[in-house]
Amino acid sequence: MKQLPYCDFHLHSDRSDGCLPLQELLTQARQYGIGCLCVTDHNAALPEETLREVRRRFPDMTVFQGCEFSANHSVGSRRNLEVHVIGLDFRLTAEMERFLAGNRLSETLQRQYVNRMIENLRRSGLPFAGDFDSLQAAYPQNHIGRAVVAREVLRQGLLPGGTVADVFDRYIGDHPGPKLAYTPKPAVYHSLADCVRAILDAGGIPILAHPLSYGLELPEVRQLMQDFADAGGLAAEAFYGRWSAEEQSIARKMAGKCCPPLRCSAASDFHGWDSGTLDYRFPAAEILPPLLEARRAAGRAPEAAVGERTEAMMAALENRDAAAAQAAARTLCDEACAAADRAAWDPGISGEERARIRREAEYACLLAGDEEMARRYRTI
Repeated sequence: MKQLPYCDFHLHSDRSDGCLPLQELLTQARQYGIGCLCVTDHNAALPEETLREVRRRFPDMTVFQGCEFSANHSVGSRRNLEVHVIGLDFRLTAEMERFLAGNRLSETLQRQYVNRMIENLRRSGLPFAGDFDSLQAAYPQNHIGRAVVAREVLRQGLLPGGTVADVFDRYIGDHPGPKLAYTPKPAVYHSLADCVRAILDAGGIPILAHPLSYGLELPEVRQLMQDFADAGGLAAEAFYGRWSAEEQSIARKMAGKCCPPLRCSAASDFHGWDSGTLDYRFPAAEILPPLLEARRAAGRAPEAAVGERTEAMMAALENRDAAAAQAAARTLCDEACAAADRAAWDPGISGEERARIRREAEYACLLAGDEEMARRYRTI
């Protein structure tokens, strides 16, 4: 099957603050030639069964596990600055699930935060009608945060002719610098170093998201990127659709001057058509291989997971535990499919090795009783 040529490692669905349901988001990405991506909702990974269904429904696309982690970090005079880290292609282990659960605001804190934002909008001159509870009733599928508030500002006609981006730029955003109704979140997130460590421990690739978009002066941006590299981060978003060509060039140069150098990732940071586009055409064959190589060089490649899952399945069979064996076979299938999808983009893997990995994925799918997925990886 021919690979679609483009990549995007930073997109949002309506599971956090995006506008499109997951399946529609992937359908739109495919129409723009994006064959390699990860959905990076805020502090939320895709459940394994959802990722499995995505692989089944979009056989011509490589969809990695992904998440946009919020982190607290101090740079210069900015204390407890909220920065974001993309986790690309990590395993959703029990440890990672616990880490993510500890990185989300409780509903009580989220309600207080949104209601403060609404009060700030009113003080800035917008007669916003409603509160957190009314938004939750009106947008039951969405995480209730800034994006939903911005969409409701437009729905109520409070910014005629405006877009979601305009609401952020004029009222609730903080880049560059706080706007009229900007409302800081409670500082409850894990540290930057802890986020990097958690992603690495789960076999993933930590990527510093949009480093030029935190309202920092350039020397502070350099310090942030170096702090990220010191913590073990492997890449930074330098091909970022919302920046000018000059800003992207600055980010690439800064990434290259870090010690060790950070690789360059690609991101649309797409939330919806009212504030962005998917038409950036980031070439996957140029951008993904260095990210995979950086992980391999850091000794964090996830290939061992397939062997570990095989051993777990064999142990369950020896103990005649049918339920445990079936669960292990399902997990083995997931790991083997991820390895095959990864190998398809990795020039460091020979054609012979790539074929072997695909055969392993096919056999793992058959062991799990998934003939449909097995056909995806069947070699001719």
